[in-house]
Amino acid sequence: MMHLRGVGVVLLVCAPTMAQNPPTPARAATPDPAGACAAPEGEFSFYGGDLDHRALFTSERNTSVADSWTFDDFDWIGGFVGGVFSNYLDAGIGTPTGADVVFYACLGEGEFGTCMGQFNDLPVVVTPTGRIGFGYFEFRMDVELSPLLISLPPGTYHVGIRPVGTGAGRAYVSTTSGANAYGSPIANGNTFLQSDFLGVPLPANWEHYAGGGPWDVSYGVNFADGTWGWYALTIAGSCPGEMTISWGGAPRGKRQAIIYSTGLGHALVGGPCGAMASGLASVHLIRPAFPTGAGCGQVRGTASAQACGKYIQLVSLSDSYYPCEMSRVVKIP
Repeated sequence: MMHLRGVGVVLLVCAPTMAQNPPTPARAATPDPAGACAAPEGEFSFYGGDLDHRALFTSERNTSVADSWTFDDFDWIGGFVGGVFSNYLDAGIGTPTGADVVFYACLGEGEFGTCMGQFNDLPVVVTPTGRIGFGYFEFRMDVELSPLLISLPPGTYHVGIRPVGTGAGRAYVSTTSGANAYGSPIANGNTFLQSDFLGVPLPANWEHYAGGGPWDVSYGVNFADGTWGWYALTIAGSCPGEMTISWGGAPRGKRQAIIYSTGLGHALVGGPCGAMASGLASVHLIRPAFPTGAGCGQVRGTASAQACGKYIQLVSLSDSYYPCEMSRVVKIP
């Protein structure tokens, strides 16, 4: 079992009927010096920024170009990806039949790195942005990913998003210099082209083709569920061994508990949270025993081998319409 010392919390990682260890004396959780309590503005974990009218970049499939990707990097606090979007210029593609989305870790010049997930022909919602670039109307293409339960550990990733056409026209992803951007990194030029059709079989920085940058594109990455909002949960350390569970963006001055499961899903929390769905396949609720504080903080403990690979989520009682609020789900490494 995983015992979070100093805050009176015991996380059972075997059968939920096992007896809990006696809690240690409680003391206040350590505040986060980085000030993670401040809720960020906007609905996105990352948005590269608005159209800057500088260039036309290709990221499309089954248009006049058989295949191409443009990848841009983003920092992720960890947890489920709810959806992505791309602002693109319609040069005769019409309404896309779908979209392809891919996530890579450690992508760079001449290297794909590790594919964290690729999904083809996903449904899209397309809306005009009201902007025009190079004589083409710009559209925003939203792609929902929440049903796919995609969870990324904290880190920096590259995402590729491309509309799928019907064999004609072009779709140019909007370039950006960071106007109205959110998240990080912004306008850093770490953007790559890959296209077998165009003779670029491995990722190559767009500066090779568009000249000196920095070049970035107008992509966005959303968190999974508005009810989980910016209630962030991260885990640091090694399992088995010493670990730190940190949170930010929690409702202030409430009590919170940890729930855990062996898998992902939408099991109901029950108890004081009623019929609110979690992000877990089953719910093992640990008694509320430590505060959210000012909305951020951390607890430390020792994880046994039985804890490794389990999924955890924080649950906080709230005065909002729903009786509880929940963090993102994180896998114990």
